[in-house]
Amino acid sequence: GRGGGLNECTMARFEGKYEYGGGGACSKDFHVNIRCTSDTQCVFEEHSLDGRAQWETCESFDPSNYLEDARGRCSLGGSQNGIGLRKKGTSGCDPKFHFYAIAKNASGDASANALDIHFSNDGGQSFYTEEAGDSPRDAQPRSARRVQACESEEEVAKRGESKRGK
Repeated sequence: GRGGGLNECTMARFEGKYEYGGGGACSKDFHVNIRCTSDTQCVFEEHSLDGRAQWETCESFDPSNYLEDARGRCSLGGSQNGIGLRKKGTSGCDPKFHFYAIAKNASGDASANALDIHFSNDGGQSFYTEEAGDSPRDAQPRSARRVQACESEEEVAKRGESKRGK
């Protein structure tokens, strides 16, 4: 089942809707959705708010193959080469990226989970988010406030563009 303490290393610590920044501009922010339809079928999907990047797991994955609790660190895909992500809506599985995630407590609300998400573009041989000058993506539970702020900013930008275009 899905019960258990808050800090047990279960899929419940990863399931949810998250967002992480893309370096300041709202349109570069990513929304992440990790959901399970059963105890053995979960998917990871993410898209940038500008719609340019959309990634998904090739197929659903069984979290029991990927969850690992090591030295008090609960990770999903961290002990393998990560979990493959293909461009959303494509068929077959030729992953462009691999990811793994580490569960952490969300800043400001100990009951909500946050994730550090790592990405690889070489099949999981190395993760560029671990290299100097880069860092894991800080995925916080999606907040309506932040989304509204971004949407109103996008609206302003769109209206500004339409005036200039004519």
